[in-house]
Amino acid sequence: MSDDISTPSGFSRVVLRDDVPAAGLRLKLDADSAACAVVAERLGLLSIDSLSTQVEVFPWRKMGLTVEGTFSADVTQACVVSLEPVQASLSQTFVLRYRPLVLEGEGNREVAVNPLEDEPENLPEAGIDLGEIVAEQLVLALDPYPKAPEHVRAKAAHKPMVGAEDVGSSETLGKKDNPFDVLKNFKLNGDK
Repeated sequence: MSDDISTPSGFSRVVLRDDVPAAGLRLKLDADSAACAVVAERLGLLSIDSLSTQVEVFPWRKMGLTVEGTFSADVTQACVVSLEPVQASLSQTFVLRYRPLVLEGEGNREVAVNPLEDEPENLPEAGIDLGEIVAEQLVLALDPYPKAPEHVRAKAAHKPMVGAEDVGSSETLGKKDNPFDVLKNFKLNGDK
């Protein structure tokens, strides 16, 4: 791989297919506080304290690209119960593939596809924005229902439902309830 390349300010780094040598490209992106604030607002988070990624970009199938990376982030979300701040440290790896756009008139070609892999995305003419890729991966890693510690129930502290206290007792284990037992005492009009 090539040496690390310095990134422009912020958390955006656009890579064109022509910028990637055959040996690949290794990049390290660290979001500054302004970029963290922008991403946090966009994702509906209270804050992002840190966001960084290490990414390798290399050619895939002649004109395509593969992006492999790892990101880490310290985020603060709102508790879904009390709206209190809930902090989380996230770290995840990802692999994405991009294929070149098929131009009109080129016709349909057969392409070998591995059913166990995700389908590659189209490679935009303007290039791929690595910061955007990391933001998308961050969204996928977030807890969709964050809860403050005092709102998370421990299994041992969970109380049974009303009327469920005798479920599983020795008296009821051998006896099967008949749903029609309720009707045996039912009397129609005129019955005595």
